Order: sequence, then structure tokens, then C-alpha cells
Amino acid sequence: MFTHSKENLSSQHIQVVLAEVQNNERWRVALKKAFGTTAFKHQHVLEVENNNLLGRIPPSLGQLCFLQKLSLSFNPLGGCIPDAIGSLSRLRELYLIDNQLTGNIPAALGRLSSLQVLRLDANLLTGAIPVELGNLSSLQELWLDRNQLTGTIPDAFGNLTNLVALDIYHNQLTGPIPVSLGNLSALQLLHLDENQLSETIPTEIGNLPALRILHLQKNFLEGEIPASLLRRTNFDFIFSDNRGLTTGECITLEVPQFPFYVVSREVLLRLNRLETHEFAKKMDNLTLLKPFYGQVFFAWQTEEFVRVAANIRRENLVFFSHRWLTPHSNPTLAHPDDENNSKLAHMQRLAGEHPEWRFFWIDYLCVPQENPGEQQKAINSLPHYVKSCGIMVTLCGNTGQSCIDVYQKRGWCRLEQLSSKIPVPKSSEDFFETVLFIANKDEGSFEQIRNQLSGSDLNPLEGIFFDDSDRPRVRKCIAFLCEYMLAGEQTELFEPAQHIIASKLLNPTCPESHGPLQGSLSSRHISGQLCCNLCETSISKESADVWFCQVCEFKLCDLCAYKVHPHCPHDHAMLWIRKSDFHFLCSVCETSGLSTPKTPIAFCKLCCFCACSSCALSY
Repeated sequence: MFTHSKENLSSQHIQVVLAEVQNNERWRVALKKAFGTTAFKHQHVLEVENNNLLGRIPPSLGQLCFLQKLSLSFNPLGGCIPDAIGSLSRLRELYLIDNQLTGNIPAALGRLSSLQVLRLDANLLTGAIPVELGNLSSLQELWLDRNQLTGTIPDAFGNLTNLVALDIYHNQLTGPIPVSLGNLSALQLLHLDENQLSETIPTEIGNLPALRILHLQKNFLEGEIPASLLRRTNFDFIFSDNRGLTTGECITLEVPQFPFYVVSREVLLRLNRLETHEFAKKMDNLTLLKPFYGQVFFAWQTEEFVRVAANIRRENLVFFSHRWLTPHSNPTLAHPDDENNSKLAHMQRLAGEHPEWRFFWIDYLCVPQENPGEQQKAINSLPHYVKSCGIMVTLCGNTGQSCIDVYQKRGWCRLEQLSSKIPVPKSSEDFFETVLFIANKDEGSFEQIRNQLSGSDLNPLEGIFFDDSDRPRVRKCIAFLCEYMLAGEQTELFEPAQHIIASKLLNPTCPESHGPLQGSLSSRHISGQLCCNLCETSISKESADVWFCQVCEFKLCDLCAYKVHPHCPHDHAMLWIRKSDFHFLCSVCETSGLSTPKTPIAFCKLCCFCACSSCALSY
């Protein structure tokens, strides 16, 4: 296709270009055909694509000073990009896609002040990216992917405030991701994958308001992924195959803190007794299911899990929810089954009756039992495990610990049921559903249910825990569920769950109207007698969380803290916390700083409100 535009291009300039290509038959024929049209003199576009043009780009094209678009894509052109192209001061679009261009990107391209689109992708370009490209203030799209570029990403790219798409995928770039990219408020697409980038992901990237696609896989990045990236919705985020990226303390629906282990159908059917996670892993009885290339919303965008072994649909994954039949204060003596293995037999019978069920999540096998830290990560990942499964089966019986009435009162069981009610958008009018079933081993029944728990029955914190120290272990998970539900659209199906969770955040206030209590990461910072004012029990100096008033001596242990509820200025709950190395920006006085164990800050878990220690007292 040849559409060439130009405003009164002189025949002298045209002749110069033709003279340069007179010995190249294909160039000469293509350009003569183009220059011979009357439309060329009144338009501003020169497109010579897919013409199998050979040789180099004629530098004389730089004399066509009124060009607004130049496209020489999809030709086997070689050699370097001429510096003369930088003289096309009115050029808005430059396309040199899929050629065999070599050498460096000319710094002269930084003079194209009107340029809006620059596409040099799929060539053989080498060397560093010129910092002069940061001068292209009108640039909206920059595609440098699939070359052999080296060096670092220029900090000057932070000046491209009109940039919508930046693709530098599949090069040999090194160094960190520039913090300055956080200035690109219009950026929607950022591809930095398949390079050698290192260090951490800047938190500023997570604050880009328009960002919809972020690909960082196959680099050497490490550290915690900013929570703002993990909790975005309708966001294509791929981050796998890096040196050491983690989700840190952030709880998300899409990415588990602890890996998603399941038991295959074949393994379940041959078990003689339910075994611990550690033993099952040692015996190679577990399958690790990982998101496809670490992609957020991997399950609910495609309705399929693309896994390490095969394509697994959500209806192939089953979450078994149940009450442990042999609880015990000593964890080594507790077991989910009885001595007759009646629960395992129940699971095996159900698996035999449903050959479409391929993998099963069973807490005892899939959650660490010996490492409390890893176990807590798995607890925080429960919403991910539940919503990754298309089916949840409640196992019950008619008597004893297996009775459905006992099940419904247990805090852990309520948490699993509540997680199943999270509304994961499938479309603008529909949600992905985790289908609930109840299986009674004594009656041999198996039936689908819609609302097994409703109203206050959904609140895990009002449920029963065999070990009451487990109650605070679900606090972070509950807070996440609240945040996620309130951020989504209200529907009749999920409104009860949203209402209950929203009213049960875990943040206490002082009964003397002194405002929110402060959370301490260690009670050793607290003066005075360490005694809970609610339950009157002493608080250990090694306690992980103690809640206290800065004005009076009111204190709460962590077990009692969930019973009192504070508020932020946006009618949310507020949390006071002491934490080291936490950067903040006060929403009241707009000052920024770094919190320390002796300098608390206040923030809301449901919005961006944050207050320094001085301003927080007024809230």
C-alpha cells in the first residue's frame, strides 16, 4: 500500500530520493509509483510496507520535511536507522517494524518533537536506549521490543507523561525499573518482560491510575510485590520466573501467600489414612498448582487453570470443608479423622462417584502442620484456595463432631463458607460461583445448597474455635474479605456477607472516648501493668499484638480486640499500628515520613486515608 502525503513537496527533494535508490530496483519502482500519484503532494503519509524492500533506508528520506507518517514496516531492510530521519520535524508516526535493522537507535530521533508513535520492534538493534528519547514529550506509544538492546531503562522516560504504551519486552536490559516511570499517569500498557532487570518493583508503579497491563516475567526482580498491584481488579499482571518476588504480607484473592497444593484423585483413592502436609509432600503425594505465568485473575479470565501438568477447569477442583473429628490441645495428637478413618472413606466414596473431580484441597494435607509461620500464610490464602475451586463439599454426619449443627458453629468452617461467597466478576452482569454441596455420610446423601450459612452465621469471629488462640489468626483474612467485598458491586446474593464482614473489622477503640487504640507489635513497648481490661488476663511480654490507649492505661489482649470497632472519617474502620520502615503521606497535613516503633501512624484498611501521630488524634 502506498499512500504518501506531503504538502508541496518540491520535485527537487523527490529527485534526490530517487537518485539515491536508482541502483535498487525494488526501491526505485516502489517510490516512483508513490511519487507519481497526485495525492502525494497533498497528503502527509508515506507507507511502503510489505514490499520486500532490500538494502538500507535512504537517508535522503530525511529531506521530505513535511511527512507526518513514515512506515517502512515488514521489509527485510538492513543497516542502521539514518540520523537524517531525525530531521522530519513534523513527523507524528514512525513505523519500522519487523525488519533487520542493526546498530544503535539514533539519538537524533529525540529531535522529533511532534512524534506520537515510535515503533522499532522486531529488529536487530543493539546498544543502549538513548536518553534523548525522553525528550519526546508528545509520544504516546513506544515499542522497542524484540531487539538486542542493552544497558538500563533511561530515567528520562519518566518525562513521557503522555505515554500510553511502553513495550521493551525481550531485550537484554539490566538494572532496576526506574522509579520515574511512576510519573506516567496515562500509561496503560507496560511490558518489561524477558530482560535482566533486577532489584525491586517500585511502589510508584502500583500507583499508576490507568495501568491495565503489566508484564514483568523472566527477569531477576526480587522483594515484595507492591500490594497495590496485587489488589487491582481487571488487571493483567504477569510476574513469574523472577529471582525472588513474593507477595509479602499482602493477602489477595488472586495470588496465595502459601502455594496452592492439592491431592490428585489417584492419590486420594489409595490413601489408608489422612496424612500431614509435611508427610504427604515428602511422599510426593501432592500436586502444586501455580497460576499460569504468575498471572493475576488467571482463573476467572479464561474459566480455566493452565497448570504444570494439564488444563484444569474450576469444576475439576474440589474443596472439602469439614469439622475435625479428633481435636486436641496438643497439635501432634489432633487429627481430622476418627480412628476408623470414616472421613477418608467418605471422601473416597464421593471421589469414586464423581470421576470429573480431578483434584482435591484437604486442609490436613495441603496446609503446613508443623511450621506456624507457613501455616499462617496458608490461612491467609484460604480465599484463594476456595475461589480457585469450582466446587465446595461440606462433609457431615448425623451425630457427634460430624453433625451439621456443630459444623455451622465452628469459626474455621464459617471462614471457608464465607470465602465461597466472594463475588468474583465473570462479566458486567455475572459472577463466577463456587457451587456448594453438602454430603451426609450417614444418610449417603449429596445435594446442592444455595445458602448454607446466612446472616450472623457468616461471621467467623463469632464462631467457636477449639483453641481460642486461633481466633486472632483469622483477623487479617477477615479484614481482606471485608475490603474486597466492599470494593465490589453490591448484589442480593452477597449483600448479607458484605454487611456482616463490614461490621466486624478487628480494630478496637478506647471506651473513654480517647479514640482508636494503638496496636503494638510487641508488648515490651508498653508501660504499666500488662493486663487485659476486658478479660482481666495478664498479657505476656512476648505477645505479638497488644492494643492500648495513648491517653489512659486501657489495654486489650489480641483475643479481645476484635470485639470493639473504631471508625475512619469515611465511615470505615481504622487501625492504629506501630511499624518500622513504613513510608506514609498524611492525608490531613500532607506531610510524609517514615514511621518507627515509637512513632505510630493511623491508616484505614478500606481507603487511602492515613494520618500521622499528631493529626490522628482528631479522628
